[in-house]
This record gives sequence, C-alpha cells and structure tokens, in this order.
Amino acid sequence: MPRIREQVALYEATDGTQGNTLEDRPVVILTTVGAKSGKVRKNPVIRIEDHGIYVAVASAAGAPNNPAWYGNLTTHPDVLLQDGVVVLPL
Repeated sequence: MPRIREQVALYEATDGTQGNTLEDRPVVILTTVGAKSGKVRKNPVIRIEDHGIYVAVASAAGAPNNPAWYGNLTTHPDVLLQDGVVVLPL
C-alpha cells in the first residue's frame, strides 16, 4: 500500500520524528519477513510499551481477520522493531 510505504519511509528517514502516528496514536515500525514471499515487510503498528517491554496487538482495528504481519511473524518470528532512533531485534 502506497500510504504505508510512504509513512514507513518518512518515519525511517526522520528517525521517527515524523510519520510517527496513526489515528493520533504513536507508532513503531515492525519489520517482518513475508510468510510466502520471503521479502522484507515493514508496518507501522500502534506503540504499546511499558518499561522496555513492547506488545504487538494483531487486532487489525477489530477486523475479523489478523493483519498480514501477524502471519509473517508466526512463520518467521525474528523481527525488528524501530521506536524512534532505537532498532531492537525481537
């Protein structure tokens, strides 16, 4: 999706100082590997963090199906999370 690609590119180019919200909520960038394609996939996800522990909620805003990144994560559990300038392996 062009909108997601543009947001991720802006976030990464500015170390999270821009492109850092989704529906007025802070986001982080979740980098996964495509379950079928094997390609790198990057998605802005709502930032949920408490004392250095991050939670990724695969709710797709309440949709009946999980977001695509969830399938990627279950197939390839090694992911990266970017929170501003910090990039963490999870």
